[in-house]
Amino acid sequence: MKNGKELLKNLVFVGGYSKATLKAGVAALRPFSEDLYAVHIRIDHSDPLTWRKKKYYHVAKQEICTRLDEWIFEHLVDQKEYASFLDRYRPMTQTGKMKKDIDEYIMDRHYRPKAIRMLCHKKGFDLTLWKKKRTRLEYSRRANLYWQDGEEFRFDFRNPVESLFIRKKGSDREVLGIGGSGSSGQRQKNTFFTAVLYILSKKAHIQHYLFEYDGFNRLKYIGSRYCTILTPGFGSNFNLDMAFMEEISKRGVYWK
Repeated sequence: MKNGKELLKNLVFVGGYSKATLKAGVAALRPFSEDLYAVHIRIDHSDPLTWRKKKYYHVAKQEICTRLDEWIFEHLVDQKEYASFLDRYRPMTQTGKMKKDIDEYIMDRHYRPKAIRMLCHKKGFDLTLWKKKRTRLEYSRRANLYWQDGEEFRFDFRNPVESLFIRKKGSDREVLGIGGSGSSGQRQKNTFFTAVLYILSKKAHIQHYLFEYDGFNRLKYIGSRYCTILTPGFGSNFNLDMAFMEEISKRGVYWK
């Protein structure tokens, strides 16, 4: 396999294969054993030369809170008090008695008037300036990987390695789960699918393919292994027997 690009063509996400038990997961995927494979993508840090360049980043203008609200969140808002306001006014929104956004209502009723009274004697305080809308530019790294419908695949850049567990179905590549260490849900899927594929690989050849997403957002094929590939996040958020987890760790190859 020269560049591995065909492994990541026509990606379609499907649900329903993540189960509460390992036994149920193996039963659900056993009929497709010969069509399963995993792709593990090591995500490198962006190269400093790419910073703020549209070729490498999506750039979007995002509205942020006013200077007044920023001061309120820093000096006045207490989380328990705010939660009690939410509990008090949420029924009004559910019954239609309140048309206004609930957070805006709480800010206008309980916080902004108090803040203005406290700040009005502050030297240099200008209410018009403090209430002025503000924006900032947000940069999100491009993925250069796409789903079948043309929508961009979005890596979770908290993951040092992101794993896609895939079933071949004709010309489509059905993504059964996406794993990594960036969140509890990803850790759960990483552990679950890694263990399921390990069991199924005892009777079927299930390949693990290795890619690198480099500092210039280029997806590079590294190679493949028939043995189980272990990545950060494996062993967490899914209940595996300790002896079985040690067996997988002993026979697998760690990729980081």
